[in-house]
Amino acid sequence: MNTTDVNATVPTTPPPASAAVDPMSEPAFEECIEEWNRYHEDVMAGRLNHVHVPVGHHFAYYGGRIIDHDPDFQVLQHRAAAKAGVHWARLVIRFCGEPVISWA
Repeated sequence: MNTTDVNATVPTTPPPASAAVDPMSEPAFEECIEEWNRYHEDVMAGRLNHVHVPVGHHFAYYGGRIIDHDPDFQVLQHRAAAKAGVHWARLVIRFCGEPVISWA
C-alpha cells in the first residue's frame, strides 16, 4: 500500500528574479506613465531639443530621444514604433505647433 501525505505541498519553482519585458508587447499603464514622466523631465531639464522638427508635424519620443516626425499622426505612430522596435503605445507623440516668440 502506498502511503502519501495528502496535506503535503508540491514544491514549486520560484518565479524568475527579473522577468524580461518584451518591448513589442502591449505595455501596462505604469510603463506608459514612466515614459511620459521621462519626457516631461527631459523637457523641464532642457535636454529635449525639437528644433529640427518642422512646425505642423508630430514627433515621436522614446528612450530619451526623438525617434521621428511626420505630419500624419498614424503614419508616424507605426513608423516610429517599427524604428524603435517597440509597441506603439510605448511612444510619446506630441505636436510641434507654432514657435513661441519671447520678447523678454
